[in-house]
Amino acid sequence: MLLALALLLAGAIGTGAHPHVFIDGRVIANFSGHELERITVHWTFDEFFSQGIFQDFGAPQNGTFTPEQVEQIRQGAFQNLANFDYFVFIEVDGRRYDYRDVERFDAQVDGEGRLVYNFDIPLGISFDEGPREVLIEMYDETYFTDIMLEDDHADVQGASEVAYQEERRARTIEVEIWGPMRIEGVALTAEPAR
Repeated sequence: MLLALALLLAGAIGTGAHPHVFIDGRVIANFSGHELERITVHWTFDEFFSQGIFQDFGAPQNGTFTPEQVEQIRQGAFQNLANFDYFVFIEVDGRRYDYRDVERFDAQVDGEGRLVYNFDIPLGISFDEGPREVLIEMYDETYFTDIMLEDDHADVQGASEVAYQEERRARTIEVEIWGPMRIEGVALTAEPAR
């Protein structure tokens, strides 16, 4: 299954790409003081991809993976996404923000039997100097994976020392090989609370 997915990803651009994996995404912004310390990314996968992971790494027992299974999933079906910036692209005040890595990966199963990934992206973005905007977009440039935001697409935690606004944004880009691609994101504007 994973080999087939990897081959599809490698050949997606040359074969008229269209999504093969569907993800419902959500973001949790975690503040500490005036700093956006990290975001937690929450992905819920489609049933087909979920079943492939269960076949490759073993079905969860009573809806729960063992720690060994989680580590195998991280190594075999997540870590390679580092080559694609984990499909998470961040801008601060309109400029690309490059983060180093992700932390606290976890794999779970939701109440409908679908695979869920959770992982943190450490940021350390300060809002001491006044209002700033952080835009978090999730997309796969190869169009192999389609990521759309959930209705309940964002949450903000620990923000008692900042005043913030959050909004869902979408844009469409034209990709020469396969046409229009919709990109969804979360824009968070914050400044120190008065």
